[in-house]
Amino acid sequence: MRYWLASERGAHFVLLLGIGLVLLFAVLEWRFPSEQQLQTASGRLEWERSTIDSYYFGLQGEERMFVLYRKGDPEQKLQAALHDAVAYPARVSFDPQQRGGAMLLSGQFYPVYGVSVGGKPVLPLETVRGYYRHDNLVALGLGLLFLLAGGWRSYQCATAIKRYPLDQLD
Repeated sequence: MRYWLASERGAHFVLLLGIGLVLLFAVLEWRFPSEQQLQTASGRLEWERSTIDSYYFGLQGEERMFVLYRKGDPEQKLQAALHDAVAYPARVSFDPQQRGGAMLLSGQFYPVYGVSVGGKPVLPLETVRGYYRHDNLVALGLGLLFLLAGGWRSYQCATAIKRYPLDQLD
C-alpha cells in the first residue's frame, strides 16, 4: 500500500480525493436552506427517539416526522427545548424539499433548522448555519490538504518521468 500511494496512481487518487472533498463542502453549503425556503409545523411533542447523532420526533396533529441532527445542535439546546415542550406547543422550521430516511426507523424525516417554544425562538437560523458550517469546514480543510499533497506528488511524478524517460533506462 505504501508503494502504491507513492506511485503516480496514488498521487492522482489523493488529488481526486481532495477535489471531491472540496466539492462536498461546496454542495453542503449550497444545500443549506435560506429562511424563505423554510416552512413551519407546530404541535406538542408526541414521540421521540434519540440516537448518537440524531434526535427523531413527531408532533401531535402533524403527519410529518422530523429529525434534528447533532451537527446543527452540538450543545443540544434545540433538543432540550423540544423535550421540555410537553406543556407548551413547539414550532419547528424545516425545508420541505429535503427529506430522508433513517436506518432504524421507517418513514421519511424532515431535518429541522429551528425550534421555537411558546413563541420564543431557541436559536436563530444563523447560529444553526454556523454550527453546520463549522462542521463542514473539516471537509474543506481535509480537501485542501489532500489537494495540495496530491498536486505536489503528481508534479513530482510528472517531472521524474520527463527527467528519466523509460527508453533511456537500459
